[in-house]
Amino acid sequence: MQRFSPSIVYVYLALVIVISACEGEQEGPGECLEEPFTVTAGTKAGVFTFTADTRRDDVLYYWYIDDVLAGDAGNHIFSYDFLLDTSGNVPGGPGEYTICLSVVSPECEQGTIRYCETITVEQPVSTCPAANFDTEQEEPGTFMFTSNFQENGLFYWYIDDILSGDAGNPVFTYNFLQEGTAGLPNGPGEYEICLKITTEDCPQGTEQYCETITVEAPAAPCAQVKFSTDETAPKLYRFESQSNAPGTLYYWYLNGRLSGDAARDYFEYDFSQNPANTATGAGEYEICLKTLTPSCPDGSELYCETVKIAAENGCPSAVFETKNVQGSVYKFTSSFEQGIYYWYINGKLAGDAGSNVFQYDFLLSNDPTIPGGPGSYDICLRIITPGCVQGSELYCTTIDVK
Repeated sequence: MQRFSPSIVYVYLALVIVISACEGEQEGPGECLEEPFTVTAGTKAGVFTFTADTRRDDVLYYWYIDDVLAGDAGNHIFSYDFLLDTSGNVPGGPGEYTICLSVVSPECEQGTIRYCETITVEQPVSTCPAANFDTEQEEPGTFMFTSNFQENGLFYWYIDDILSGDAGNPVFTYNFLQEGTAGLPNGPGEYEICLKITTEDCPQGTEQYCETITVEAPAAPCAQVKFSTDETAPKLYRFESQSNAPGTLYYWYLNGRLSGDAARDYFEYDFSQNPANTATGAGEYEICLKTLTPSCPDGSELYCETVKIAAENGCPSAVFETKNVQGSVYKFTSSFEQGIYYWYINGKLAGDAGSNVFQYDFLLSNDPTIPGGPGSYDICLRIITPGCVQGSELYCTTIDVK
């Protein structure tokens, strides 16, 4: 019978012990084998949760995202929002990521072999509105930019990358021909206008939307206008502009009211007595002209002349007295007592033509054709008699009704 030496027996026992110890380390949780984990996608886009299969209080969990150490080493659960920060300073944004875990325990102080899983972060469906806007030039140098998104949000307007406007307003108006304020640019030239919007559902903000505008230099000053005045027949007048450049519009005014044909460089008017119209008969009338041209789109300064239509011989004076009877009730009395009396309120024929007295309650009248209510009123009178068939000069006074 073969006999074993004691030294061989000791070596054999040592190998058995070592092998047994190694097998025990690999089978026990938290030892030097890989420590698996499960991956759970959150309900919010970009959020993932990683949970180690082994949970122990005496171990440390080293989580890695693409070899970048992350997470809380004391927690067997690691949650991460891959879309929270896409600046590039930390891992984030849509794409593919390798998540690894190494566990350090009393049994495996050097840390287990890394166990890794690969995840794909999808591009989320955008909840941000479109930041486009409409551009309108209100007048030379003044532009209005209106966001097509009008709901609650903050609107960041930029002129050449300089923050401008009111963030709470979806409309931004700016005059590029006035002196710029707070360092904003101004003057003729090209400008890039951009808009970025943030909302509750889009806290990171939309992508900037930009448009380029061109601000033209202001047009030359408008030419001065004048017109000639001719009486072509008794009380029939013709007013003719002294300039008739192509493309000109002519705005004629009679006593402040737009009259005539804007396409004509002249204006004809018959001042013969018409009881339904205060702008006829004896009296003074102001005729004014303003022209608009392609180079003067805002119009020239008004040029005015006065026309005096004389009363016929024997015409009485239409002066009358004004008395506040009570509250809103006024009484107007002409001292001339034989004629036809044309009373007017703000140019509207009123009163009794056969009476030299006109009384009116400005707050109680329900006649829709005659003005009423609180305010300022022009009261006028013209008198016609057999010896003054063209009518007297118009006499007017102003009252304030409260």
